[in-house]
Order: sequence, then C-alpha cells, then structure tokens
Amino acid sequence: SFVGNRRSAVSGQQSAIKTLLFKALPAIALLYLPWILYAGGKLLNYVQNKTDIEGYVSLGPLKFITGYLLAFSLGHPSEKLQPYAIAAGLVFALIALFGAWHLRMGERANGRINNIHPFANSPIRPFALIALYLLVPLALGWLVNLLSPFTPPCFQRTLLIAAPAWWLLIGAGLVWLWRIKRAVALSAGGLLLTINLIGLADFYTFPRYQNEDYRLLLREVAARATPDDALLASYQWQLGYYHAYLPNPHPQFYPVPAWGEVWGTDSAAMARDLRELLATRKVWFPAHQASGHIWEDQAEAMMAELGYPALLKWYNPATRLSLVAPDAPVEAGSSVNFEQTLQAQVNLPATRNFESGRGIIPLEIIWTALQDPQEDYLITLKLVDNQGEIWAKRDAHPRAGQFHFNKMRAGEQLTDRHGLLISAGTPPGAYSLRLALSEPATDRPLDALDKAGQAQGAEAVLANITVEPPALPVGVDALARQVSLDVPFEEQLKLTGYSIGADTLKTGETLPVNLFWQSLGDNLPDLIMFTQLQDEQGNALALTERPPIYPTANWQNGTLLRDLHRLKIPATLPGGTYKLAAGVLREDKTRLQPPRGDQVVLGQITVQERPHSFDPPSPAHSATANFGGASLIGYDLNPQTVEAGHPLTLTLYWRGETGFDESWAVFAHLLDASGRLWAQRDQLPGKGEFPTGSWVGGEYIRDTRQILIPADTPPGAYRLEVGLYNPNTFKRVPVIGGGDAVILDASITIR
Repeated sequence: SFVGNRRSAVSGQQSAIKTLLFKALPAIALLYLPWILYAGGKLLNYVQNKTDIEGYVSLGPLKFITGYLLAFSLGHPSEKLQPYAIAAGLVFALIALFGAWHLRMGERANGRINNIHPFANSPIRPFALIALYLLVPLALGWLVNLLSPFTPPCFQRTLLIAAPAWWLLIGAGLVWLWRIKRAVALSAGGLLLTINLIGLADFYTFPRYQNEDYRLLLREVAARATPDDALLASYQWQLGYYHAYLPNPHPQFYPVPAWGEVWGTDSAAMARDLRELLATRKVWFPAHQASGHIWEDQAEAMMAELGYPALLKWYNPATRLSLVAPDAPVEAGSSVNFEQTLQAQVNLPATRNFESGRGIIPLEIIWTALQDPQEDYLITLKLVDNQGEIWAKRDAHPRAGQFHFNKMRAGEQLTDRHGLLISAGTPPGAYSLRLALSEPATDRPLDALDKAGQAQGAEAVLANITVEPPALPVGVDALARQVSLDVPFEEQLKLTGYSIGADTLKTGETLPVNLFWQSLGDNLPDLIMFTQLQDEQGNALALTERPPIYPTANWQNGTLLRDLHRLKIPATLPGGTYKLAAGVLREDKTRLQPPRGDQVVLGQITVQERPHSFDPPSPAHSATANFGGASLIGYDLNPQTVEAGHPLTLTLYWRGETGFDESWAVFAHLLDASGRLWAQRDQLPGKGEFPTGSWVGGEYIRDTRQILIPADTPPGAYRLEVGLYNPNTFKRVPVIGGGDAVILDASITIR
C-alpha cells in the first residue's frame, strides 16, 4: 500500500513536471513573443551600432563562462575587491561542484534502489535539468559572442536567466555538506554569507559606473540653465535622471520624438523640431554615445547650423554635453585675412551686452579659402580685458567640429556659427572679443594681416563687449574650479574654490591664483583679498593684496566672482616647499575670520631655484640697448647668408640690471629695407627656462631661437629687430634713450 501510494505520488509529480516543461514554459515564452517582436529589431540595431563604435572582441570559452559564473556568485566587485574575486569565486565553484556530484550520485542511487524517485521513469533528471538550465544559455551566449561580440562592462547581466541554476547547484552542495558533517556545512554557509555581506558593503560603498554618472553634468545644467531653456532627453532613463537630479526651477524637458526613432529616420522632422526649439530658447543636449550615437551626431551638426554652438564638453566616455544658443540676427562686422590662407568675414549681433555666467555671444563667420589650406586650423575665440587677461575662451573646428579647413579648396566659402559662453564668475565690465587661428600640431598662430599685407599680431579684435550681472543667480557648479571649497568668512562671503594650475615653479615665475567667491548678502562693505606664499612660520615671502575687480559693494546675494591674483615668486627665493594662503581684509587691514584661523591654506607650492651665470659671454656681434631691467649686449647669427625656406639661428646675450617684475617675451623680426616684416620668432627667453622675472643684476642670459625664412621671401639684404613685450597685452618695453626695439647692425642676405 505504501509503495502504491508513493508510486501514485511520483506519477502526479511527473505529470506536474511534464506540464511545467511542455505547457507552462511554452506559454510563458508565447507571452514574451510580442515584446520580442517589438524590441528585437531595436535591440539588434542598438547592439550592432554599439559594437561598431566600441570595437568589442570575442572571448574564449573559459574566460566567457568564468566571467558569468563569477558574476552569478559575487556580482560585480569594485576595483578594490577585484584582486580577491577569483579566490572568492573558487569557494562558490567548489560548493557548486559538491552540489553537482550530490545530484548526480543521488540520481544513480535512486535508479538502482527503487523506482519511486520523481524522475525514475522520466528521461529528465534533476542534474540534467539544472545542467541544461545553466549551460544551454551560456553556450548560446558564447556562440553569439563568436559571431557578434558584445562585451561592454558588466555584460554578464544579459544572461541572468541562467543564474538560478548556478544557485541551485550551490544550494545542493550545502545540503550534501549538511548530510556529511553539519559543522562543515555551517562553516561553508557562513563563509558564503560573509563573502556576500562584503560584496553588499562593497556595492553600497564604492561607486559603480563612474564614467556614466550624470550628476556632474546635470549640476552644470542646473547651475547655468533657466526655465526658458530646453533639455533634450534621448532615452527614457535620461528623463528619469532629469527628474531625480534637477531641482526646480529647471529647464523644460523635451523628450525626443519616439526616443530618437523619428529623428533617426526622418531628417526633415529633426530639422523642423530643432528649428522650432532654437527659434526662442537655448538647447542643452546630453548626447549619449554608448549606443553608437545612431542619430545624435546628425542632431549636433544640425543644431550647429540652426543656432550658435557654445559648448561641446565630454563628461565621460559615453556622454557629450552640447549647449546651443538660439538663432539671432547678425550684422556685418570685421574682415580678417589670416596669412593669405583664409579670409574671415565676421558678423555680430547689434547688441553687445551679455550676462556673466550665462550669456552667449553669437558669431557668424563666413570663411573664404584664399588658397588650399594645408592644415586643419583651430579657431579660437577669446574674451579679454584691458590687461590682456582671458576671461572666456572657445577652441573649436568649424561647425562644432563637424567640418575641417583642410577639406576646403581655393575660392570655396564656408558659413560657420559659434557661440562664446561667458564664464561663470566673469566680473561685470568692458572686454574685447578676439579671433585667432592656429596650427593644432604646433600651436603656431597665424598672423592677421592688414590691407597692405603687414602682420598685425596673432589675434584680431572683433568688437567691444560689455558683461553685465546675471538676471538670475548662477550656481557655483558652473565655476571652473580646480579645487572646490566651502569656506564662509563671517557670513559675508564664501570661498567656493580655487585654481592654480601647476604647483611647481621656478624662481622669478608668476603663479596665477584664481579665487572663486560667492556673496552671502547684498552690498557688502569694501573688502580686500590677499594671497601669500608663506614659510613654515607663516611669514609672507611673496604676496598680492587688492580689492576684487568688481567691488564687493556692488555684489548681490549669490554673486559669483573669479578673482585673479598673479603671485610673483621672488628671483632670490631659496628652493623648497612653501604654503599658499588666501584670505579677506577689511579696509582697516583686519582680517575676516573663516571657521578656523584667519586665512585659508590652499596647498603647498614647490619652488625650484634657477642657476645663474655671472661669467661674461663673448658674442660674435656687440649690441647696446638698455631695457631698464636688463640690457642686450650682443648676439650671434648663424648663418648670415640664408636660402629662402631655411632657418636662421639667432642667439641673444642679455645682462641683468635691476631685474623685471613681469615675465616678458622676446620678439625677433626679420625686416626688409622698407621695414616690411617677412619672418619672426617670439618666445619666452630660453623657451621658458629663463623667465625675465628671474633675472638678477649682473647675471648673463643666453637666449637662442630659430627663425624660419619663408620660401617666398625675395632675395636681398635684411635686418633683425629685437625687443621685449607683454604676451597678454602686446605692450612693448621701452628702450632707455628712445624707441621700443633695437635694430641689430649685422645684415642678413637671403638668396
């Protein structure tokens, strides 16, 4: 009777299993069919484009399956736990092997002893079922990997359907250990639990997908954007990020029609939608590149033609943020000839007033190739104050990087739009807008020529611009800070960060220190900001001390200001490590107090001494020209007869007098008898090794440069003109006795 009841129960179990295998599972698969029909093509398109862009390679069977089993066991450990992943995975693998052996041996024992096992009369056994459940998806996945490799980070989640089989094997292994020796089973279970708890702690402690973190990008959008702006959402998950991370008031969210399907297949619809958006508002576009940027590149190119591209910034390998200003009417402005290679007709808007941190200066440049451009020149737009300091800058190739000059031919024209975004923290005031072209490989700027073909410098001044305070406060995340801080000074203002560039300098060099302030109230008292280079005892060895360019009395609550200080390292300062400190003074020179102390230590600065030579040189040619801080005493020329198209080597010999407070550049111009400039070479002395600020009285400086004689230079006699100038303002150092340059006596013959 007992055996009969058992056989009846087994028969019922077999029937249930057959129903599960041959009816329920096919029914579930049938329910998935509509989703497969809907998403299958899209998924294949996504994978193909992503594979084409990112260039995945096939994995061998061992690496492929091992990667999946490790992921099923441990998840995806952070980089800190990666070295221990194999050892931890071996624990899971060993217990899973025990489970497989237990299931297989149990089947064989049941088959020999009695006929009442649920699978006794079935061709399917538990071990076989679990093995098929695990290995068939992995085998199919590996075959797909051979035909079309798709192995992005954490790709193992694509076959999570097979993970339960692996977990069942681990569970069976623990059951077998329990039957053998409970203490061993408890120890093994405790070890697995400990490993998983460490994995959970790792998961919630160390960030994942840092290269795809949208928070930094959206902080910049939140800091600069207004409710009138539009923020494109290409995918559903992007829209979720926007709602999660952008507080009100935020820009208007614009879901791309059908999440890109319409734009990807209908460029006319894309143009219509973008033209409508850019008619009245700025457009922010976080273009997701990891999916193969199926249509995103086309949208960026179209926006560059319909509006004024102002920002193209990579936030991570998968996301590029664009900002495009709306279409605006422009009127004819300057025309600039760059070395008879490219002519630029620059059209500007009638209004010349723009907001700090948010305003975008629109420019339309019509380029004409005067000859076939041989280089892929880089366009540079700058906003410069009357001291030559740069407050906003944009480097770009034509049409937001979608076109290149070396594709043009003589006589061809190109209409190119640019927007110069005013940097956050730019002080309200008067500035000049400048345009330059340079060779990317060498950074050599092209000279802007006047109507007579004479070089007028490496930059063309296009217009005078007025920067105004923003109508709405700009967020601190828009500031270009090297280091972020949050240090209040007596609830009046806050130091939000700083930028210093290099932290190792030579004596005589100047350290640019940018302090970024935020006002905590309206119309503050007149304040003075300082920076100091201090020794271990806090003694100031170098300092700057002045009010900010935009007086604090004009600040409103939330005002952001970039405050530039140029801290000159004394020429005689011993080498070593020093503290860089900053703070705030009242008019009576008492200090405003931060939370700790009376200043903020920004970091450590390493100063390197430059060797000085006091042995008089023996130049081949003598010269006498006193520039105040130093005198030119002689020079060498090699050779004095040069063929056009070849270089001329010039060595200048200087003697320090009283020294210079600034870093001046040295120019050397090749002039013909009429004074026309044919070649030049400007550089800091010794290619930057001997800055003029480091010169001391009585030392001698040897400064060598090569001047390339252009191939079209006519044969004849030429002379060299030499002098010093400020590379930011182009202001020259006067020569004592008159003039601002010296003509060297030696004549140069060009053949």
